[in-house]
Amino acid sequence: MVFKRLLSLFVFLTCGTFANAQSLTTSIVVGGSTNSLTFNAAIAPTGEFLNNGSKLWMAIILGDSVYFFNDTQGFVPYAGGLRLLLSGSPAEAPAVRTITKSTEVVKLTGWNTRSILGSDVFIGYGASFAELVRNARYTKLYTFVEKAPAPTGLAALYGRLTLSYKFNISSTVYTDAVNFSASNASVSGGTTSLVNYIIGDSSRAIACAVSPEFNYTHLCAIASQNGVRELFAFRLENGSVTRGVYTYCSAIVSTANCSTELFYNPDGVVVSGTVQTNVAPLSVSPLSSNVIAIEQSKVEASGATRINSGASQQTELLSTELSTSFEALIEQAKGAKN
Repeated sequence: MVFKRLLSLFVFLTCGTFANAQSLTTSIVVGGSTNSLTFNAAIAPTGEFLNNGSKLWMAIILGDSVYFFNDTQGFVPYAGGLRLLLSGSPAEAPAVRTITKSTEVVKLTGWNTRSILGSDVFIGYGASFAELVRNARYTKLYTFVEKAPAPTGLAALYGRLTLSYKFNISSTVYTDAVNFSASNASVSGGTTSLVNYIIGDSSRAIACAVSPEFNYTHLCAIASQNGVRELFAFRLENGSVTRGVYTYCSAIVSTANCSTELFYNPDGVVVSGTVQTNVAPLSVSPLSSNVIAIEQSKVEASGATRINSGASQQTELLSTELSTSFEALIEQAKGAKN
């Protein structure tokens, strides 16, 4: 079968046996969808191939067809296809470019790969194509498979959202996690959000929604039974939280002022995290023994006043506080957008 020979791209030694590909230093990042793929591949040639006329090659094999990529011509069909490539006397192939950098990068954006699903892409380098073939200096980078568009909006939060954050004046990193699915959707004040309790802390609930402020994709608000609110704004791309901001507000701070602080004077500008899909949900467990210590450390870092009223508030009041805080957050985000 042709596909059983794909790992032998570029190589057929004069003795008639296949050689093994070398271990090369490469990396690849693939994003987007099948119909509009972002493809960033990098390879680090060893020093003896730098600035001496050596070249970089990248090829796709689809069935018996072979296509070599060139910076100016794009993908060029290889006359004779896989049979000629494996003949023992392959013809010269178009190179990507001459090697001039210690790390050479191939970037393709908006690439419709539907017609090449199932194909493999390889990359290699050498003093010449014949030298590359002779020494098997290549490696397989990627197999093209169906890639659905990344979820957007609320759907991007479905799974286990984990937020890690810190105050600007402290090195302590706090982490909270929540399970979200379509069943957690709630509408309040004309805004649809996802609402659930923080995993392992049934005294704190979190609501998250799409941000109307263009610098951020999502907003989240955590409300505690003692009236504390914690607000987040961040970008979520391909399951990773980046460019986030965070603010902690005690019960004596109005929800409007707390929301304004998030955008104009946040307590923290280091917020990261992930959304993990296909993971088993974690149930909400009783309050952990260090909750009071964590709360106290946040009070100290923020300069807020601690309110010891957690035991007196009911769960339904927590839901009301969360809704009020989140509506104020959304309104402030709309103001920041304008």
